[in-house]
Amino acid sequence: MKKPKQIKTTMADINSAVARVKGKINMVNTKLLRDALTKMLDFTEALNSDCDLDAALGMIKDIEAHVDDVLTKQNQTVIKNGKASASTSDVVLINEIDHTEAHKQLEKAKIEAKEEQKSLLKNRNKLNDTK
Repeated sequence: MKKPKQIKTTMADINSAVARVKGKINMVNTKLLRDALTKMLDFTEALNSDCDLDAALGMIKDIEAHVDDVLTKQNQTVIKNGKASASTSDVVLINEIDHTEAHKQLEKAKIEAKEEQKSLLKNRNKLNDTK
């Protein structure tokens, strides 16, 4: 006799995932995005009774991934017109960076490259002279 298909996902799993995603959606600053993500989640909740719970959980996880992307972009600090759009104290403006040490290293590397090139040319000339 054939066993009935076992449901791996329970309603408790669905409710837990929905609650987690709703909490993340509430952290979104933009009202329009927050409303759109909430509508997506509400639509998925309405489908729970009509569809496979595993599929519903998959859709909820997809929505959660979208919410995570929005939160990541929201939390990134963008330097714009000399000001940071996010309020953090660890923003460093490009003009404030001291490039002296980097310039010294670059000049040293240029000199070493020229010396190596001269050495290679000298070795090549010696090889040509011996032929």
